[in-house]
Formats: sequence, C-alpha cells, structure tokens
Amino acid sequence: MWMIPQLPRTDGATLWFGAFVPTPPEVVWVEVIDVGGRRRLGRRALRPRWAPVEADATPRVWTGRASLDGLAPDRLYRLQLADESGAPIDAASELRTLPLRVPGASENPLTILLGSCFDYSGDGGAAISSFRRLLTAAQFPHLKVLCGDQIYLDLPVSEVIPRDPALTYRHILGKYLRNWAPGGTRLASGYGDLLRRGANLLVSDDHEYWNNYPFAASHVPFTYTAARRALLTRLGTAFCRAFQAEMGEGDGVRALTEIVIGPEGACPGDRLEILAIDGRIERTFTRAHWPADMERLCARLRGLTSPALVVLSQPLFQPAEGAIRRRWVDAGIADFDDYEPLAAALAAAPHDVMILSGDIHCGRIAETSLPGGRRIVEVVASPLSLIPRTSYEEKPADTSFPARPLSPPFRIPSSEIRMRRDPIREDHAVTLAIRARGRSVAVEVSFWSVRTRERIGAAQTFTLT
Repeated sequence: MWMIPQLPRTDGATLWFGAFVPTPPEVVWVEVIDVGGRRRLGRRALRPRWAPVEADATPRVWTGRASLDGLAPDRLYRLQLADESGAPIDAASELRTLPLRVPGASENPLTILLGSCFDYSGDGGAAISSFRRLLTAAQFPHLKVLCGDQIYLDLPVSEVIPRDPALTYRHILGKYLRNWAPGGTRLASGYGDLLRRGANLLVSDDHEYWNNYPFAASHVPFTYTAARRALLTRLGTAFCRAFQAEMGEGDGVRALTEIVIGPEGACPGDRLEILAIDGRIERTFTRAHWPADMERLCARLRGLTSPALVVLSQPLFQPAEGAIRRRWVDAGIADFDDYEPLAAALAAAPHDVMILSGDIHCGRIAETSLPGGRRIVEVVASPLSLIPRTSYEEKPADTSFPARPLSPPFRIPSSEIRMRRDPIREDHAVTLAIRARGRSVAVEVSFWSVRTRERIGAAQTFTLT
C-alpha cells in the first residue's frame, strides 16, 4: 500500500492511499511523529473513501483519500503507514503543516517547491537524490506544486500503446508504477520518493494523455481515430483522478484548488491565496478549462484581498499558435476561448499575481506591469527529469500581454513583458521562500540544478503588493 500527503492545512492534510489488492482495508493505521518535538503522537485510525481506478479492470487498483486532523500549525511530522500490529508498511511520509499566516521577516518562510515534467528513465535517479538534499528541515516545503507530465503516457515514440481496452488500462497502470516506484511497489525511489516528502498539489498536462492533447498526435498512431482517442481520454482521466488530484463532477467546480494562508480580513502582507486550475483534464478543441472552474477563478481574481499565486498547467506568457498551427504544435492557453476571461480577470485583479507553471522544458522568470501599476510575475520550472530522446527548449516569454487581441467585453490594454531570468536548459526545480513585508509579500525565487545540486545563479526576490 502507498501513502502520499496531498493538500495541506494548518491542522493536518488530506492523505492519499493506493492499494493493489482485491479489496482494500476499511481502516488504515498511520503513526504520527512530531519531528521537531521528537514526540510520538500515537497511531491514528483513518477510513479512506476508496474507489477503483476502473470498476471492472484487472489488476484491481484502489485509491482513497482520508483527512488527518489534530496537528499543530507549521510543524514537521513523519507519518508511518502501519498494519494492525504496528509493523511499518512502505517508506514513511513527511508533512509540514501550513502556518496560520504568512511568516514575518525573522521567521522561517512559507516554502513552496515548484516543478514539472518527470521521467524516471531519464536522469530521474539524480533528480530524486538532489531533492533529498533540498528537502532539509530548514527549507522543507509546506507544499510541492507539480504542474503536469507526472508520467509520459505517449512516450517513447517506439512504444506501442495496445489497442485492446484491458491492455490499454494495464499499459497506463504500468507507466505509473514504473515512474513512481521503479523496481518494485515501494515509494522509496522514483517519483514516489519525491511525492511522499511533503504535501502535494498536482495539475495535469498533455503527457498524462498524449502530446498536445486533445488534438491527434502524428507520433501516436493510437490517436488517429476518434474512438481510440476517446478510450485514451477516459482512461487518462480516470488515472489522473485516482492517482493525482481529487476532482469534482457535475456542472460545478471540478478541477480548481483553493488554499488560503492567513485569516479573512488580515493585512495583505499576512495573507496569501493559492489558486490552482487544471488546464488539461477538461480540455476540448475550443476551451482549456472546465467552465465553472474558470468562472470561479476569475471571480476570485477580481475579488482578491491579498497577493495570489495562480497555478496553471501551461505558462501564461506564451504566444498564441493560431487556429491552424495549434493542431500540429503544442497549443497554449492563448489558443483557446477561455483565455480571454482569464486575461481580463488577471488585468482587473486588485493585487499582484505570481503565475506558477511548467510544461515547456525550460525554466524562466518574466513579468509585466499593468496600466494600473499592478504586476503579473510568471515563474516556470521544467523539467525535473527530461525524458530521453527529447530536448531542452529555448523558449523566452512572449513580448506582450495579452498574447492576442481580445474581443469585447474582455478587451484590455497591451503591456510589455520583460524577461527577469533567461531560459534555463537543464533539469531543475524551483523553491519559493515567502515572507510578509509590511502590507506586501516578498517571494524569493531560487532555481536548483539537479546535476550539481546547487543554486543556478542568484536568488531573485519579488515583492507582491
């Protein structure tokens, strides 16, 4: 059985469980250890909400989520999954709870690790080793933001996706197992070793399906027919919901996550909103996001009472490819209809916004100053571990925001985009160290090399008002 911390709170977190058995246990036992206080807090009996990835598929795989409560704010805990006798199951997980407010200048910062695009068959072993060094007690992240391509379902190109639905299911399951727990079923190596070390917020991107999803991909013959695309869409979505992020159903909000640090009515410097929208799992040929998710995100942006971090599956500051090219190259969010309300809401936000994203196989920082004096800063981190036989990219930000003229009623003035960090073309991760600075929030951004395990260049600090 696997256990991974997902969304954190000040008093606990949602824990994710994976069980590879015909019938999962009704109760799971988790030993809780306060690392800082060096105290065992005893075993907790949790009852996950189990569901099979696919009801009739074999082998049967169950995933479930349960809430761990009663912890103290801003403390590091070790969580050991155990059986009824207390014997450990799998490697221990770690969790740092959220602080009650954005920490001050003399306190340890709110720490977020940002990354995307991980393939263990590349340099994944080195990446995991580097993360162990980064995730020290002093800067252990309160949250890891992972912006997609947690697997590469469609690559390498020499790999053939089986056409029989039962075998397609097994193919995707095998992808997750090999990338997250290579060489076995324990999360002591591979992507799972990163996932178990701290809480996680995950959004999907195209390779959870296939390159440039939902458009057919020339290198993936499986996508040449609508019926096979529908099968891969159904299974890719089922695995994303099961393994990565809990998502709603129906007409309401599905794939929008909201985390708020600091109480309602607090000084803007003591409060920070984190808004994450999945731009791939509900994508169609005309829109990138589920309509209710986008409507809610735009309303939150227009009503901000503090600076915000907005997590996107793809970068904001990318040029539009156009109606024809977007079918054959990687279409960005500017190529879809719901880019217009998003761009207009960002322009109308009463506080500064920092965009966090990945996808493009290079890291960078860019920003624009809006006519009213507010700013949008974008930080992109990609890849954590480059998949073999692909390449790093040289993709500077677009030159102006918005990426294309918007139609009424969304029309906004154009503003220049300035590069603040030239493209980084190596495996890397980013850490954000966040502290209150008066009525503003100071975000120190550091890029870290997987190869050298050192900071790439100097850290840069952005003050969000």
